[in-house]
Amino acid sequence: MKAKIFTVLGSLVVSSILYAQNIQVTDKWQLLGALENISSSSFDGKCVDFVWTYNNGWQVHIANGKNYNLPSGIKKFDIINKGQGFWIKGNGSCKVNTSNNMDIHTLLAGKTFYTVDEDNNNNLQVTKLIFNNSLNSIEAISPNSTENWGININGNRLTFSDDTDGSYTIIKPMNDYILFEDHNSDGSLDGKGHRLYVNKSDAEAYLSSLQGNNDLKSLIVGKTFYVIEDDNSIHTLIFQQNGIGKYSGNNVQSFKYTILHNVLTIESPEGNITFTNVKQYNDYLKFTGINGEERGRFFFTYEAAKASIN
Repeated sequence: MKAKIFTVLGSLVVSSILYAQNIQVTDKWQLLGALENISSSSFDGKCVDFVWTYNNGWQVHIANGKNYNLPSGIKKFDIINKGQGFWIKGNGSCKVNTSNNMDIHTLLAGKTFYTVDEDNNNNLQVTKLIFNNSLNSIEAISPNSTENWGININGNRLTFSDDTDGSYTIIKPMNDYILFEDHNSDGSLDGKGHRLYVNKSDAEAYLSSLQGNNDLKSLIVGKTFYVIEDDNSIHTLIFQQNGIGKYSGNNVQSFKYTILHNVLTIESPEGNITFTNVKQYNDYLKFTGINGEERGRFFFTYEAAKASIN
């Protein structure tokens, strides 16, 4: 059930102006003033329901994770700018300390981090990120390439200079890493974001944990299988190391394939074919589709495929 929160402003209880660095939240409405830029994420996981501010129109940040009906024209915000007033609606008593959350320059400038991303073939890798002292560029060093990315940072909001689609990244310091939370132009999340680790070993450990859910690559890549068609003919299916496969029936056909998050996708002129939920048996791999329907069996030997027909 979605709640309505805009109407509660009519019963606003205003308290005295407080400094933003240390906010003692109560279960009443409070009117506060920002002595520094404040990240909206500062209020997440605390005893705060939502935060309102007015900047050429009403804007809101929902801190309690609930889903509310918002009137048209109400925007969500990521940053409260220095000198701006804002209202907090708390649901209990707690302290919010924002003094360290927005010191992005100290956090990133001239620093080196390691993150897990994907190469052009959707393979996971550890990439080294070097922020320059002016915080206007990142040198990204991957196993097979080096790139320089222009960036712009405003508060805890980062945009890449070559992105013109309105997408952006919110910088969130966590206990063990810095989270770069990627957003589309409409504010919706774009994936799970990226974790920036100080130590390469921590990034490699995170990579290993992700690959633990991606065993399909070890089962498929570089292997040859045999598949049974509707007419009971047996064809060969080869998955090469470079993301190219070969299918041999009456003639040999090449195709592209990707394996991402334990999902195998084979590209074809008729449309992509998706295989997931792999289960290994003695003689074959069995796949089901996204909706649970069986999508096929990849036999390890020609003899096993032939025996299955009989």
